[in-house]
Amino acid sequence: MQPLIAIISPAKTFTDEEVISSISLPIFQTKADQLIQHLSTYSPKDLAQLYRSNESIALTNYQRFQDWDAMQMSPALLCYNGLQFKAMQADVMTESMWRYLTEHLRILSALYGVLRPFDAIKPYRLDFNCQLQFDSSSSLYDFWGEKVAQALSLDGGTLLNLASAEFSKLVLPYLDRSKVQVIDFDFYKYDVEKERYYQPATLAKQARGAMVRFLAEKEVSDPTKLKAFQELGLSFDAERSSATHYVYCTKS
Repeated sequence: MQPLIAIISPAKTFTDEEVISSISLPIFQTKADQLIQHLSTYSPKDLAQLYRSNESIALTNYQRFQDWDAMQMSPALLCYNGLQFKAMQADVMTESMWRYLTEHLRILSALYGVLRPFDAIKPYRLDFNCQLQFDSSSSLYDFWGEKVAQALSLDGGTLLNLASAEFSKLVLPYLDRSKVQVIDFDFYKYDVEKERYYQPATLAKQARGAMVRFLAEKEVSDPTKLKAFQELGLSFDAERSSATHYVYCTKS
């Protein structure tokens, strides 16, 4: 069977619950450790500048990096919070759904590179908008290079791109489109007053999470089966879609 992998973005927020059922280490744990060691040298002021954030966010993550070794690890799919992950309802998934996602779902990360659902992670804050120069790399994209795309092992398979543009840029430039089919997804809502479709960020995050759950529930191996997705009032729009771009719209 040809490989089918869905990629999603991480979240900036994390759950408060401590879950210790992780069964695997991230593929690029060593590289993540290098980044953490570097970030642990940053002061709260340095982090505020890196994140372009307020003092509270900087202090929270300064403390995380200082206490890194003592922090609790949790499975990635249960550790991240946010609309996308809430829509997945991973905490009430069946064992078979978890098995499916372990094989077919990958979470992209500026810190960890790429994560499987059961990979053990700790709360952190780092994304590709951070102007981090490290280990002779000009950016985090440069730091990761083609490593993540290679780790997906997609030759002859299909990539379901449910990630944001910021995170999919970690993978897409390195794929050979003659060997890998990439399907992009867009979700539109109809504005009755303006009589037009638009793309709410909230809907996109929820729909991506619901799509991941749909994949797991149906154990999808043929991407065309995703045309049957009907959650959050969305349905497949054949007129706006193509073989490599699936578009879903609200009915009214």
